[in-house]
Amino acid sequence: MFKRSLIAFGTASALMLALQSAPSMQVPPPQEAPAPAPAPAPMEQPQDAMDQAAEAIAVVGCLRAVSDAENSFALVEAKALDIAQSDATSFRLVPASADVTLADFVANRVEVSGTLEAGAGAPMAAAAPQGEEVTEADLAGAPTIQVTSIDALADTCEMPAPSE
Repeated sequence: MFKRSLIAFGTASALMLALQSAPSMQVPPPQEAPAPAPAPAPMEQPQDAMDQAAEAIAVVGCLRAVSDAENSFALVEAKALDIAQSDATSFRLVPASADVTLADFVANRVEVSGTLEAGAGAPMAAAAPQGEEVTEADLAGAPTIQVTSIDALADTCEMPAPSE
């Protein structure tokens, strides 16, 4: 029995000695996973995309210069070609580009096309009477159209007489 214990002890000792003198078999420390890439910053959308509520509109009316503001124009006695777009009778007009020259059409009946600005205000209760000056106060609350095109329909603001 002593021999068996000695052999077992000798085998265990030899095994321990072999493990200590053998090249290290250490497992390398786990590598850290690469840090996740930062989330991309939300892309800023162009102003046009932000104004999704802005819509194209075409309106017929009388173009007037605003008497108490330089380079300011109004369309009075106006009616949208698609009444579902607006029931306003007056609009503040702003050229969408330098190519749009509103001053050339003052006191003419015109058709303007452009973009009705989102949140431009409630329609005016009444338009400035024909022949009277239009002031900034008259335009308080009037919706604004960014005008992209303008066409003269008549040389005066007078409504054509109905044909019989």
